[in-house]
Amino acid sequence: MKFTVALWVQQRQENVPTIWIALDENISTRASFWHRVVTSLVAQRRSTEPDQLTAFLGGSVDVSMVPGLLVEALFAFDGRVRVILDDLHLLEDHAQAELTWVLERAPMLDLVATTRSRTRLEDPLLASRLASVSSVPVNLRSPLTKSPSWRPT
Repeated sequence: MKFTVALWVQQRQENVPTIWIALDENISTRASFWHRVVTSLVAQRRSTEPDQLTAFLGGSVDVSMVPGLLVEALFAFDGRVRVILDDLHLLEDHAQAELTWVLERAPMLDLVATTRSRTRLEDPLLASRLASVSSVPVNLRSPLTKSPSWRPT
């Protein structure tokens, strides 16, 4: 799956800042997830001026503030930003809810996610809401969905 996603990104040949986050047992909680997202985003920015996101990394801003600060930071980017979340199913539900909130408010954010089980992001109502704010088509189908003719060997 990782190779397929990496190949897809490479074939797109777009100059879009891309952040790849592989979720695991160390990055599955709300705090660890947002810390990794903010660390990666700060590394992609052109500005090195201290702000609330860097203050979060320093421990002086509460994690509950991060989704709103992230939306503000994404609007400051010139163009789109792509975030690839590998193994999204490992992310705790509260963080998935906050990620949903960010996606609904940041149309410049392209999310690519891999998962091995259903997540909050596969809700059909969410897909319709995201389609109304996104400039990129929303496709929540799994590329690994088995066709009717598929048979185990």
